[in-house]
Amino acid sequence: MRVRLLLAPGRLLLAMADRLPRHNQSVVRRLREKAAEAEREARHGAELEERLARLHGEAAAWQSKALSE
Repeated sequence: MRVRLLLAPGRLLLAMADRLPRHNQSVVRRLREKAAEAEREARHGAELEERLARLHGEAAAWQSKALSE
């Protein structure tokens, strides 16, 4: 049984958790917690990338303004 590795990290962990037998509930719980953590970290990374792009734009605008004066 193959698990698609093209899934986001959190989704991969959830796919793994769904394939485990029910008697491994503690493992399933930990995998779900790690999946949620991976989703939070991915969201935070995306927010930081957006902020970086915005700051690059601001820096370019300020540099252009400084060079024109």
